[in-house]
Amino acid sequence: MTKANKLYPFAIFIFAGIGIFYISRHYHNLFADEQKITNLAAISSPEVSASLPKAEKEDSETVLSSVPKKFNLKNHSGMRINAKGKLALSFSANSTPFPQNEGDSYRWSPFKGYVVEGTVDSIVRDTDSKSFGVNLENGLGRFVYYENLAHAGAMVFFNNRSGAHQLRNNADNKNEWTIEEVPYHDVVCASVGATYPMLASSGGYPRRSRQAIHTANKITSNTQRNASSIFQSKPGAPTVIYCNFDGEVVNQPYWSYSTIDAMPSGLSSGEVEEILKLVAEDFAPFDVNVTNDRSVYDSTPSHKRVMCISTPTDTAAPNSGGIAGIGTFIYDLVCWDFNLRGDTISHEVGHTLSLYHHGDSTQNSPEYHDGHSSESRDWGPIMGAAFDAEMAQWSDGNYTSATNSNQDDLYLITNYGLSYRVDDYGNDTATGESVLVSDILVTRNGIIERNTDIDVFNVTYTSLGKVQIAGVGTEGMQSNLDVNMSILDSDGIIVYTQTSDTSDDAVTELILEPGSYQVRVQGDSSGNPNGNPATGWSSYGSLGQYQLNFFPDPPSFNDAIEQYSTINLTGDADWFAQSGTSYDGVDAVASGTIFSSESSSFSISERTTSINFWYKVSSEENHDFFEFYIDGIRRIRKSGKLGWTQFTDNSLNNTNHTFEWRYSKDAYTSAGADRAWVDQVSFDQSSGYLEWFSNNGASEDGTIDSDGDGIIDLVEYLVAGSRFAENISRYIRLDLSSREFILRRDSAKADLIIRLLVSEDLENWAPVAVSYEGNSFSTIDGFTATDSSLTGSLVETKIILSPSYEAEKFAKLQIVLK
Repeated sequence: MTKANKLYPFAIFIFAGIGIFYISRHYHNLFADEQKITNLAAISSPEVSASLPKAEKEDSETVLSSVPKKFNLKNHSGMRINAKGKLALSFSANSTPFPQNEGDSYRWSPFKGYVVEGTVDSIVRDTDSKSFGVNLENGLGRFVYYENLAHAGAMVFFNNRSGAHQLRNNADNKNEWTIEEVPYHDVVCASVGATYPMLASSGGYPRRSRQAIHTANKITSNTQRNASSIFQSKPGAPTVIYCNFDGEVVNQPYWSYSTIDAMPSGLSSGEVEEILKLVAEDFAPFDVNVTNDRSVYDSTPSHKRVMCISTPTDTAAPNSGGIAGIGTFIYDLVCWDFNLRGDTISHEVGHTLSLYHHGDSTQNSPEYHDGHSSESRDWGPIMGAAFDAEMAQWSDGNYTSATNSNQDDLYLITNYGLSYRVDDYGNDTATGESVLVSDILVTRNGIIERNTDIDVFNVTYTSLGKVQIAGVGTEGMQSNLDVNMSILDSDGIIVYTQTSDTSDDAVTELILEPGSYQVRVQGDSSGNPNGNPATGWSSYGSLGQYQLNFFPDPPSFNDAIEQYSTINLTGDADWFAQSGTSYDGVDAVASGTIFSSESSSFSISERTTSINFWYKVSSEENHDFFEFYIDGIRRIRKSGKLGWTQFTDNSLNNTNHTFEWRYSKDAYTSAGADRAWVDQVSFDQSSGYLEWFSNNGASEDGTIDSDGDGIIDLVEYLVAGSRFAENISRYIRLDLSSREFILRRDSAKADLIIRLLVSEDLENWAPVAVSYEGNSFSTIDGFTATDSSLTGSLVETKIILSPSYEAEKFAKLQIVLK
């Protein structure tokens, strides 16, 4: 069972103990002065236009208006301009001189009048790919060249300019090249008008960090990333999306003239799994493997894979939520997720597949559409920034006020790097899947791969039965498939249809007589995305995973709640197992049918330190109630319409407890479904801290100072492993002269996550160092952490702040108890 973790922040101020300390004595605003950009160098005769217009996609008569004056179309009238307005060249990738050493002078002229000249600053050679970067002379910018077995390309970036030059070769003939002038925001994930290099002011992808969520909410996983299991969405697929949460040393000239040491994400295994499932759902229609298995990535050809690094190290695009190169999937260039979110990974990988942003011209920030509502849930495009949308889809820009209505996401994805999956089920009676349902549950997992796809199932029931379908998103967070299911009888007459507008438990009442039926599944639309205001979505992006369950009879009570203790049923009607309404999409228990002044209850007795379950209520508000009791003490009392809600208590004594779930009615009317549901009941007895507090007379949750020494119990557990009376400054202190934060801790405390965060304004906090499961701290650039062994499992950690950080900052130490 997954326990709900609790976050107990503990921040210190030396000598005062009020929760804050200063890293330096003097205040300097890091961003008060204009950022200085290092001169990196130049194309010879570096006269570039003040502004670089976006290159026309069709019928352009002028190109490369910003190149040196010596180069123009008149001087090269013998060269041909292709149909898309790009200058077509003919030279071999092998003729591009590849430098031998960093620091060497470099000169290359792909054609007369165009000279790349500067100093080599980085060189990378991998098994089947290579790249290098050149600081151009006279501070003009940077030249980057990259090549693998299938493709080659190059970019010229101009300092402080919103334009760039892009050189690409023909995939079928590496001797045929095109060169084109493009806006900088057409080659990286950035807002219109962004300039090179990407800085905090350049308008990158919005920041929406999970770190802010960590400080506000409980963490629900019980292990850290280094204990996460391997995930593969489609093993053996020819293309791979590798989600890297472990940190990475990146030496790619495209992103930086120096190596980027990206720190690990610091996410728990549960959070990693959640992210992987979300990304897998976004890419479910395609023949691609979403994975966190490095060996799968390493064994995939470089032009058929992409790595997205989830890290708080935002060197590649400071203060942005993520960044990627447009159309770089085939070039083996990494992309970046600084938000530590699945939607950001999918967005950035979308860029590598040549997608641009979907925006909304009516918003204050029109670059990214942040979503709109329908009758059933919020919707947003993956290539927008709809962080809170329940329905996220690939889009063709078919909604009101779209800023990119000509972009067909699916067409571009499948014509650039990915292909559709092979259809898993036939589309008609002749090719449909045959299903025989007798005395056991039959489940079929499917995928709607295209918006023209219909999956057909020819079902025969030997006894009474039911059908249930659910879109498989990410535990109710985001899904791409709006499911439409129809059930036809043997005469071809539709006897039931379920859409997104159908209530959750509508299928519960549909009992199928023995006989033959046809079940059809396809994507659906909702609302009017072209209305004013826009609502809902079209069926264009309703693609993704679903699960069909064919039930012959109701499941057992124990199976329905996944709890195999003894169940005691009491009251006027028994709770019962059913499959129509559930949290897990399979089955749950529901309260019995009762009348005025009656009740329905079940109870379990269990020795445990924690309990976790999900519940749902549909009743007359303020009159008919669902209640939950622990040892006779009421902990929940809810009425009205309440969706699936989680209850967790990790603070129980490790003794026998009696848990009771009860639904009761008053003497008058009814409303709603007039019942409650419970699902996924689980107990747990394990916790290092729970054992420690019972042996040391401490509090159960560690949030109080039970011995009155001025230190909360959880901190004593971390720094000493036992109760102590010494001054806390012996264990946690700050040396202002050496700029060192010093922490003594017990590395054997594997049920803790420790974070050091800093802030300039006490509102926005950023993690700079993290330790999980007793491991050493990982830090961002500008901070270093070292451990010194003491006795046993005790270590002393020193986190040193670089002198380059002159600004006064606040810091706090967070302790997460799993």
